[in-house]
Amino acid sequence: MKIFITGGSGFIGQRTIKHLLDGGSEIELLAVTRSHAIRGNGDTDSRITWARADITNSIEMQKLLGAFKPDVCLHLAWYAEPGKYLTSHKNLLMMQTSLDLIQTAAAIGCKRFVAAGTCAEYTNQDRPLLEEDPTAPSNLYSACKLAVSHIGNALANEHDMAFVWGRVFYLFGPGEDQRRVIPSVTHSLLTNQKVPATSGEQVRDFLHVDDVAAAFVALCKNNSEGKYNISSGDPVTMRALLEKTAQIVGRPNKIQFGSRPKNLFDPPYIVGNSQRLQNLGWSPQYSLFEGLRDMVSWCRNNQDLGSSSE
Repeated sequence: MKIFITGGSGFIGQRTIKHLLDGGSEIELLAVTRSHAIRGNGDTDSRITWARADITNSIEMQKLLGAFKPDVCLHLAWYAEPGKYLTSHKNLLMMQTSLDLIQTAAAIGCKRFVAAGTCAEYTNQDRPLLEEDPTAPSNLYSACKLAVSHIGNALANEHDMAFVWGRVFYLFGPGEDQRRVIPSVTHSLLTNQKVPATSGEQVRDFLHVDDVAAAFVALCKNNSEGKYNISSGDPVTMRALLEKTAQIVGRPNKIQFGSRPKNLFDPPYIVGNSQRLQNLGWSPQYSLFEGLRDMVSWCRNNQDLGSSSE
């Protein structure tokens, strides 16, 4: 199987490539990255070729895809800088880039296009979300993602190319950008700082990045089409999440709940039903506690490192 991957050096991309390479020898990967430094992820494995390229350059993408002729295109790249990505106009560029990539992949005969969506596409509910639930994006990021899912599906249908949309819920894990909530809190706790937090009543669905990567591998290798929630299905309040993290670090009294306002996108309840994905044979391998313990261990050993948001 030949797989073309965008965002190969990003947080999800690095782990997905590792899972693909670990999963068997009958695979050939072409991974596109904008990074100047590739962090040793399969770079010595003959089954993977790295291409430093700008995915917003449609001519570059046409040349790469045309020469490689993949069976599957896995599109993970998007602008995701913490604190900026929800409202950035760069989402418009990524939307158009994604649609161009879908058209190019279809034109060269690619049979399957798998892409990363977001749980923020959905209308808020007070129960676990299903793939057929209504959508109502509340920011530019989720609106552009939803547009790609609809238009991309229509474009793929024109060329008889399977289209798969994996809606990622709240992920975390080793290598995550330190500006995001779990690594940021963990770093503060490890350095014995107080952590300002909201009241923590919001309910979320967190999933370890390795489980997210495994989900995308399953979607690449399956014959299914349509939308899939990539989620744990286990609700947890932000308060409980931060308390568990502080417990693992060993500083349970450093979280100051109620000392900061809620975030721009901060609905009361976001949990996903992932039964459709589990029907394909996927299931989470990390419990929340195991995942947090893994994250804290990584942060202890890599306090000066973070992951790119490609």
